[in-house]
Amino acid sequence: MYNRDRLDKMRISHETLLKYGFTLIQKYPKMRQIVIDSYPYILIDEYQDTANIVVEIMNSIGQYVKEIRYDIIRLGKVQSLLYRLIKLYTEVREKKQALRDILPTDEYRNMSFTDLKKLIVLLQSLKGNTLDELLVDIFGKYKVSNDKTYKLIIEKIFDIDEISYEGTLKYFLHSLYDSYDEEMETKQIIGEILNLKIAEVLCWFHYVNRDENKEIYYHTFHSTKGLEYENVIIILGKDFGQDKGLFELFFKEYGEDISQDLPKYEKYERGRNILYVAVTRATKNRTCSIINQHWRA
Repeated sequence: MYNRDRLDKMRISHETLLKYGFTLIQKYPKMRQIVIDSYPYILIDEYQDTANIVVEIMNSIGQYVKEIRYDIIRLGKVQSLLYRLIKLYTEVREKKQALRDILPTDEYRNMSFTDLKKLIVLLQSLKGNTLDELLVDIFGKYKVSNDKTYKLIIEKIFDIDEISYEGTLKYFLHSLYDSYDEEMETKQIIGEILNLKIAEVLCWFHYVNRDENKEIYYHTFHSTKGLEYENVIIILGKDFGQDKGLFELFFKEYGEDISQDLPKYEKYERGRNILYVAVTRATKNRTCSIINQHWRA
């Protein structure tokens, strides 16, 4: 409401208010979260006359939105890291994908077109048949590259104390295991993760991202409610999440009268209802593949 500061009367000007606002937005993630939760859309009138500091505030909030995108998926630390990595790996190869949606930093805005093209080519060159090979390639280029933006992108994606191949393995180990054999090498302990085929990780990414533009769609049992597909393959284990032995019990007791045993009957009904959701999604062909888990049925 005032054009100049009068601190003796606890009055601040509009410009000072913007400076305070920018400081709060930069310093406290909670402030950015409050703005996002309160205002799903923010429209800026006469953008060409908007003060630079307002633009910086909006950029800071916009960048924060990109970062929490990964958190709302409710992934663990390692899974979130892999999600960010595969998101870049996938989207940098999409010709129509906007750079602002791909890159986890706005530093590219200050680059020349030539340098930006080199950066994209560098990112597109990242490759490997397995997760281990991809990590080796990423950090091999990180060590020798003179591209500051490439290094900043890798640092943003991994966001760990030690930005290196070895540091990433340690991060995986400490995040996934509360205890482990200290005499074993790290690569031995997390070998199954490192040996994951990139093609498999990409399938996981598309599943988490609910990408329906692929030939094969991946769903949990519950997420298929209301959907229909011509061909359905159901991957079935004896357990269902934390509900141990759910499907094992269903098939074991199928056709039997267990209504007198209430806990068992309720579990049987729960398994039947969940399975019903999955098997009724198919309109033409349905196959059920049972994972060998030493069922007793």
